Amino acid sequence: SPPVEVSLAAHDGQALAWIYRNGRVLSRYDGPGGEVTLVARLDAQALGRFERQFPSARVSAAVD
Repeated sequence: SPPVEVSLAAHDGQALAWIYRNGRVLSRYDGPGGEVTLVARLDAQALGRFERQFPSARVSAAVD
């Protein structure tokens, strides 16, 4: 599965833990404004579940 970039608030620990549990995190950047950006691999089914469960997270295709 192609990597995706996921941006979410640092205080959204549930979403963060979900990605680490259900995907493979390739990189993480903690921004100065309290936002966390992850590049991760999730299969299509897991990605769909994540987007339904955490609609406030921003998900986009990862850029090399």
